Amino acid sequence: VLVVLSFPPWDFDFLIWIALTPWLFDLARQRHWKDQLREGIWFSVLMTIGGFHWVASVLHEFGDLPWPVAIGMLLAFSLGNQPQFAATSILFTPAFTWLEALRGTSARRSVLLNAVFFALLYTALDWILPKLFVDTMGHALYRMERIRQLADLGGAWLLTTLVVLCNLCVVELYRAVHRLPSWRAFGRADPAFPLVVLTGLLLAASWTYGTIRYEQATQWAAAPLGRVRFAGIQGNIGDFDKLASESGGREAGLRVLKTYFRLSDRALSQPDKPEFLVWPETAYPSTFRNPDNATEIERDRLVDEYVQVRDVPLFFGGYDRSGGFDYNSLFLLYPPSTVRLGGLPREFQIRDDLLVYHKNMILLFGEYIPFADTFPAIKRMFPQVGNFGRGPGPVAIQAPIPGENPLKTITVSPVICYEAVWPNYSIDAAKKGSQLIF
Repeated sequence: VLVVLSFPPWDFDFLIWIALTPWLFDLARQRHWKDQLREGIWFSVLMTIGGFHWVASVLHEFGDLPWPVAIGMLLAFSLGNQPQFAATSILFTPAFTWLEALRGTSARRSVLLNAVFFALLYTALDWILPKLFVDTMGHALYRMERIRQLADLGGAWLLTTLVVLCNLCVVELYRAVHRLPSWRAFGRADPAFPLVVLTGLLLAASWTYGTIRYEQATQWAAAPLGRVRFAGIQGNIGDFDKLASESGGREAGLRVLKTYFRLSDRALSQPDKPEFLVWPETAYPSTFRNPDNATEIERDRLVDEYVQVRDVPLFFGGYDRSGGFDYNSLFLLYPPSTVRLGGLPREFQIRDDLLVYHKNMILLFGEYIPFADTFPAIKRMFPQVGNFGRGPGPVAIQAPIPGENPLKTITVSPVICYEAVWPNYSIDAAKKGSQLIF
């Protein structure tokens, strides 16, 4: 419960500093590996039900699965969603036995070394073990502007190490208070004292470093190299309309487009007219410029005419079909007044006035089913799950900016949904010269 409350939507992030203590106390009490494994699995199940309950809703709404099946799949998913808890629990006793033997009997009760070792062990397992969502305890600190800057040095996993160490410090302080006649008797002679000092120094150093880095970032943001105006349009299209439009419903599809046209016109009427319009993922309800019927031809025409008449480039999400595969895609459509696209990376498909980016990181059981191509029976069992192809990976788009200087460009990195979960995806794009995560 404490872990779940530390994350959105609750955001009681201060709880993360003590959220692991119940699990740590249980691990210390259990001596058999089976009991410790049970504690780790229970932690994973309860954390998943509390923090990832929306998985069942997604399976029901978009996978068209009955509620009992969707809930059953959520429970099955919860058994392995947080494998680091079970793995750390199993290794708890043998790891410390090995550590004590390595150090020798004279340091068997070294609280400091045990705590540092455990924090590193947990973080290493959390980093190495495969997870569908690359979440970690350090992500709970996303609102702490100073502390989160520590991710410069080791990503969110370094923050996780600090979180686990603080939880261990709380546990040892609790034990020290119950060991002593009074908390005032706590001092250097207590085994927990070095851990308390180290944790305090690390928190102070993290705050100091974060303050310096945050001030630097604030100064950089206050003096950007240039400014480009984007208008982000969110239609808040309901599930029914969206699903109906994707299944070919003419009226539903037109209603979706008219919503985005109306909101885009409102943005274009502002005093600072945007240089780019941006619609979200799959805002366009079918494949663009790959029509299968008259309805899709009409939708293509409406978008083309809108961009031409408003004379503004449009980024929008939709579907593409190429080489026998469907793709979750980003399109950049330019009006005739803007320079033709050129000099772009070969990873992009360039079709005259249109640039297409195909999503690379696709979601398991949402956009593909493992081994479905090898075993068609699996696909027949779950016909509602997509079977999308993969794009080439992180890239940087040099997008010409319309206006007085048509040769001016901004380099953006497309990130679609699940791709944002993987830090290295955006980092690799930045290394290619990207100026904006898009």
